[in-house]
Amino acid sequence: NIVILCWTLAAACNILVLFGLYKRQISVLSTAIYVALSRTVWAIGIAWIVIVCCTEHGDIVKKLLAYKIWIPLSRLTYCAYLVNPFIIHSISLHSETPVHFEWLSTSATIIGYLVISYFCAYILSLM
Repeated sequence: NIVILCWTLAAACNILVLFGLYKRQISVLSTAIYVALSRTVWAIGIAWIVIVCCTEHGDIVKKLLAYKIWIPLSRLTYCAYLVNPFIIHSISLHSETPVHFEWLSTSATIIGYLVISYFCAYILSLM
């Protein structure tokens, strides 16, 4: 069946884009090919999911994506997406010390940005 084949290809494409380079040393040519094609391959995989759900062939996936529980979470995540650049920019501009990229300090900074962004997003989503 063509639908099953396309589901398999779409899942394989998206998994390959996500995890294809995990802990691998590849050549410059392979890196160039990956960088050139990864976003297109990802978009094709996502496009297949959208097309299948719109044409009533993605029963389980469509039901999963249509749950009402996703509505507040999607609104909160979208608000965090909109607020996050302003949070990062304002904190970075008011920093008086240079940034040292170490694993622990970078992780703490990212977690701080996420907490502040989602707090502001929560307030924004209530409006």
